[in-house]
Amino acid sequence: MDRFLEESVSKHHRAAEEVLYYASWVVMIVSAILAFMYLNVMFYSFSISMLVMTLLFTGIAVYIFFFHDRLRTEYDYTFTNGSMDFAQVFNNRKRKAAGQPERWQRWMRSARLPAAVSIGMCPRRA
Repeated sequence: MDRFLEESVSKHHRAAEEVLYYASWVVMIVSAILAFMYLNVMFYSFSISMLVMTLLFTGIAVYIFFFHDRLRTEYDYTFTNGSMDFAQVFNNRKRKAAGQPERWQRWMRSARLPAAVSIGMCPRRA
């Protein structure tokens, strides 16, 4: 039987993160609209400044689209049979493994923990 324990850690006071998350959506949408407007104007009268502004606003919109989920980050700690894994969870959808630190593995192997403590639950009472 495998010994398994998983813990998730998130911040309790996330108001600032929530405001930044929704503000990033607004900035992304406004940047995309401005990029399309500059692109439309650029077709009628081409100039280098219009091209630069179009590329700038497109870059901002694309960057925010790919990285705004990182504003809502949680961490998962998984302990299975003496092996500890860390992972970052972005916006409760994407999971990125952060690895298995060797010092934690050495410490868990050397620790003499009872089975109930190492898997995070107590034996059942009859």
